[in-house]
Amino acid sequence: MSSQAVSIDRLALHALRFKASTPSALVLGLGFAANSYLFLGNIALAGLGPLPVITSWREELGLRAGQSTVIFKKFYKSATPYFAGSAVLSALSFLATGFLARPLRVLVWPAALVTGAVPIYTYFAMYPNINAICDTADTVGPVKGAIETLSPNEIKQTDERINKWILLNNIRMGLSGTAWLFAFSAVLLY
Repeated sequence: MSSQAVSIDRLALHALRFKASTPSALVLGLGFAANSYLFLGNIALAGLGPLPVITSWREELGLRAGQSTVIFKKFYKSATPYFAGSAVLSALSFLATGFLARPLRVLVWPAALVTGAVPIYTYFAMYPNINAICDTADTVGPVKGAIETLSPNEIKQTDERINKWILLNNIRMGLSGTAWLFAFSAVLLY
């Protein structure tokens, strides 16, 4: 009886290995990993990365508004290829998973749709504001120096633009989070 239980366990382990090595599992895993990077990485950067430095910690750190725009630009320009790439990769992976694992379509295709909407939303809803912040950074120059080169009106506009970016980014994180929940459900049901 004991040897029979061991053989059933080995059979179950073999079946699990087979299922995990199928193309649909690999593509679903790739999409879930890419979407996790997009969603969880964005949460981490928004909560612990440069955003608190240029907003809530700015006065405490002695940063000028102009310096905040330069930090924002450096952060955004360096992060964009990774986050945009992860959004596109996860959307394509979820789309492919729907073709490879038909029962999961009800979960992975909405995940593909919502994740695919992230770059489109970013381009149309966020880029005008992002470009305005980056243009301000270009007029300010390097981060060094203690003299504020922006007028009080420009400082107010800069703060408004950064706060608007935070609001728009929260909406974008909501999109990627929704896709993450769909994908996580698909992983659990696989």
